[in-house]
Amino acid sequence: MKILLSLIFLLVLGACSNEGIEQPVAPWTYPVSEYRVIKTQAGRKTEGRVTRLVGWDKTHYYFDWSHATATINRGTGRVERKQFDLENKGALTLERGPVTIRNGQVRTLTYE
Repeated sequence: MKILLSLIFLLVLGACSNEGIEQPVAPWTYPVSEYRVIKTQAGRKTEGRVTRLVGWDKTHYYFDWSHATATINRGTGRVERKQFDLENKGALTLERGPVTIRNGQVRTLTYE
């Protein structure tokens, strides 16, 4: 009985510790990038080019970008949240989806 209660306690504790985390599948496969890379990718305005916030955790934002006609048509990267927020002069809204440049900052498209 004590073992069962201990196991339940550990499962509940583990579930609580992931609150606010929306990691993508296999987050360790996202190479470390810099803020300027994400800003450059998000600033592309041509058709068929998309940059998205695909996840986050306590330490990183995870992004992917694509170009429909490029030879290598998809890229991924992760940026440390502290570095990104400092250089971006503000944090991202934690909503998965496309990002763009607005007033010189990388922003999600959630509230547009």
